[in-house]
Amino acid sequence: MKPLILIFAMLSLVPALHAARADEMSSLVSKASEKTLEKGRAIYNKHCFACHMRSNIMVSSPKLGDRADWSKRVTLNQGLQGTVRSALQGKAAMPAKGLCIECDAKDLEAAILFMIKGN
Repeated sequence: MKPLILIFAMLSLVPALHAARADEMSSLVSKASEKTLEKGRAIYNKHCFACHMRSNIMVSSPKLGDRADWSKRVTLNQGLQGTVRSALQGKAAMPAKGLCIECDAKDLEAAILFMIKGN
């Protein structure tokens, strides 16, 4: 009986964790300058949209504006800089730099921040 109570107690924390992660994503985006977000939009439109657009259900990449999914990725990569490193190196089906050969870490960070923001 005690393990069951523990499971229910842990499950009751899930909504609070999601809210905290959403706040963290909002904080990351709010710290980004408009110039950074515009740069991110340009990179997204040129290199990222095919896999990260909301309507693409064929790829498991985090989608534009899906803060819950981006939050999971940022947490798994131990923060925004870890997520940028992952994008630089490539991960699973995503090739290094998402095939944006000319992109550096700052460019990819801008694209990620734009994708977290969602518009």
